[in-house]
Amino acid sequence: MKKIIPNKEIKPITYQIKSKQSLFIDDLVRIDVNNNNSLTFYMSNMLNVERTFKNTDKLYNLVRHELELEDNNDIVINGLGFIKVVNRCKVVLYTLQNVDVYIRKALI
Repeated sequence: MKKIIPNKEIKPITYQIKSKQSLFIDDLVRIDVNNNNSLTFYMSNMLNVERTFKNTDKLYNLVRHELELEDNNDIVINGLGFIKVVNRCKVVLYTLQNVDVYIRKALI
């Protein structure tokens, strides 16, 4: 809980993602992106984001969410923060049970 709740100003982190890469937010969320894109994370700076360049089975046992995103949309992960997605893409997200995930127009 201490890692999820920010205790100081959130600094956005941007990742340039290539096709077929995955991002892991600690052991809480896995994000698979199907094409080149730019993702900006707005969440606690104490959470570690790790990028992988190859297929892995890590965190496949979590709940799967398939999202179709338009240009400049946000992926909101309830209780964690949000991710700004610049280009249109398909994203597969794996989260813990009972975590709501939804899409909205980009705020920033």
